[in-house]
Amino acid sequence: MLKTVIYELMSSEGKLQLIIKDPNEKELHVRENFHSFKESFTTFYGGYYELCVLNKSEGTKDRVNFTMKSGIAAKDYSEVAKMKDLKPIELDVLIYIISIKLRFSFKN
Repeated sequence: MLKTVIYELMSSEGKLQLIIKDPNEKELHVRENFHSFKESFTTFYGGYYELCVLNKSEGTKDRVNFTMKSGIAAKDYSEVAKMKDLKPIELDVLIYIISIKLRFSFKN
């Protein structure tokens, strides 16, 4: 089953390197010398995805903030509201309906 994964990395000081591998150990993303960025990818296989973050600044301690969302949590519902001109309560109902449909699709 395909899933979208959105992730964001932020470094306080150092330059980082990121490597993401799929369950077959194929490199999906390699990124070097960055302080922060936000990116996404689509999963094609079930299983464990490996994420490695390295501090490439020698002799520095660094704090890294990492956030990741996948599946329905990665969907940007603000765009749905703009496109359909929904009120906030209507958007909440739409999100609720979609989450119920997803739960039933996984059970069956």
